[in-house]
Amino acid sequence: MNKILKSFGALVFTLVLGLWPLARPGTCGPRSLQEDPFEKLKMFFECRDISAADRKALNEIIAAEKLLDSNQLDSAINKFTQVLAGYDQEAGVLFSETKDKLAGLKNLSCPKRGVVIAGLAVRGEAYLAKRDKERAFADFDLAVSLSRLPIPELFLGRAISQALRGSYDLALADVNKVLDLKPSEETAAAAFKARGDFYAHQGEIDKAIEDYGAALRLQPNNDFCRNALARAQKIKAHTEEILSRFSQVAEKAAAGQEKEVQDITVALAAAKNNKTRIELLTKRAALLKDLERYDECEADYTSLIKLDPNNAQWLRTRGKIRGQKRDAQGAVDDYAEYLKRKPDDTGALVSRGQAYFDLGKYDRAINDYDQVLKLFPQDNHVYYLRGLAKTALGNPKAALQDLTTAINSNPRSADCYEARSDAYSKLGNFEQAIQDATSAVALEPDGPYYYRLRGIRYREAEQYDKSLADLNRALQLDPEFVEAYGARGDTYLFKGDYQKAVADYSVFLKSFPKVSLAYFRRGQGYGGLKRYREAMADFQKTIELEPNSIDAHNGLAWMLATAPEDGVRNGLQAIDYARKALDLAGGNSYFYMDTLAAAYAEAGRFEEAIALQEQAVSLLPADVGAQDRADFKKRLDLYKKHIPFREK
Repeated sequence: MNKILKSFGALVFTLVLGLWPLARPGTCGPRSLQEDPFEKLKMFFECRDISAADRKALNEIIAAEKLLDSNQLDSAINKFTQVLAGYDQEAGVLFSETKDKLAGLKNLSCPKRGVVIAGLAVRGEAYLAKRDKERAFADFDLAVSLSRLPIPELFLGRAISQALRGSYDLALADVNKVLDLKPSEETAAAAFKARGDFYAHQGEIDKAIEDYGAALRLQPNNDFCRNALARAQKIKAHTEEILSRFSQVAEKAAAGQEKEVQDITVALAAAKNNKTRIELLTKRAALLKDLERYDECEADYTSLIKLDPNNAQWLRTRGKIRGQKRDAQGAVDDYAEYLKRKPDDTGALVSRGQAYFDLGKYDRAINDYDQVLKLFPQDNHVYYLRGLAKTALGNPKAALQDLTTAINSNPRSADCYEARSDAYSKLGNFEQAIQDATSAVALEPDGPYYYRLRGIRYREAEQYDKSLADLNRALQLDPEFVEAYGARGDTYLFKGDYQKAVADYSVFLKSFPKVSLAYFRRGQGYGGLKRYREAMADFQKTIELEPNSIDAHNGLAWMLATAPEDGVRNGLQAIDYARKALDLAGGNSYFYMDTLAAAYAEAGRFEEAIALQEQAVSLLPADVGAQDRADFKKRLDLYKKHIPFREK
């Protein structure tokens, strides 16, 4: 029921907010350029003096602003461009497309650079007024990059142009930057108004109302903010009323179904023959399924199978119910028995294949899908399912052909793009993996799941800032999307931001306390923060959940052997964990030998440490990094001097 209400609410927001007007920088107060412009140039750019030519150019820009105020947009844009072109005669780069364009502009004297920024800013506003989002963004983005100091109005203009382009996550980042800079009341009000608009467009009406209220507190007489707040409050009230009515109808329907179940139960107790019992059980099972009372529903179908063992349909239906209960083995058993009687039922073959997939028996799932495709070679959904199974079985190259077939048949399926993105990722083709994830996002722009997917892909490609932008967007769309916290924790960890990584893993583990990898990675984060005892506790928890975790045994051994904190180290325990890691890895890994050698050294067994470290050095592959090779040899030299290794 909650899913239905949530989807319905999102639809209402989408319909009502479709024409919500986005703010312009000038809608919450006068533009700052008109207030002592020459003094502002000196303040922003630390200019000692401004030449007559520079004053003339700035005055021309201010005069052109009047054209903008009178809505003569094309004339204003032409004038701004004319002034900027005059400066380009000196710099020779503003209107060029060279890679050194920004560097050339930064070489302008401070007043000239200030005039260029002013011209770009007001021309960007003119483009915004014309809804020319790309040119507006280009002007504001260049102005932000050119300015040596952060100017709130420039970030605000870029934020609004980003929102018009549909990049709400980037727009929010810019408008938050505006507010962090502690701007004037006018600019702060404009920023709150703009952010309210961004939230409103994304259906986050409560956040929009909060920001409109903040803008009004700064400028109580601002009609733009007052009207926006009134409209948002009206939409919220209207939506809540619709959702309330919808909920009442749904609750009434559910109550009616519950009453019908009770009536059937009474009738069953009084039933005199099997035919009547079968009819009543069939009705009650269907009602229990609608009410998601799967255990009772399964029990009714079990009774039906006993009463009418020749009706294979009961087996098929019970198999479906067991699948919904996550009883994959029970589902496989029911479908197998059913298919003995109805071997050509492709629907049952597909369902059994999915149950095999859930059990991790991917080869058997593929066999079932093969049978379906022999009978119906055009069933493209089965190509998708078989592609998933091939990827899971460890054959992503073979999966690509199936998934491409599925996409060609149904290019509007975000799930198909997600599956192919996974296959490309496992092949190490991160560029194609990101491209497919982007296609999924484009098809489901309000779906947090696909932003998480692309965030993971960017992290795999070591594009950490883009990864964080997508994962933050996923959490904006659904703050309770706990899996996104886990993915963001991974990105923070790989980026080296251990504090934030630990915080995200902690949120994730509250909801998923049995995920061993999350404990291990949080342990790595604690290690990066030099919080060794907490790191060791997480490695121990990883081993408790996954006794054969090589990485957890190795991580714990390394910390026990090399931690700089005296009370943490324990050479004998380190040896035990390091031996286990090396044994689990096959006994011939230079990486785990290195850990065991460090443990021997910590325990004072230097001859064994030297012998093992020499073996580890001899096993280093040719393509190992120069720094890693040097570190291995450095540790060997320490052991020869009877000095154990310590992490810094």
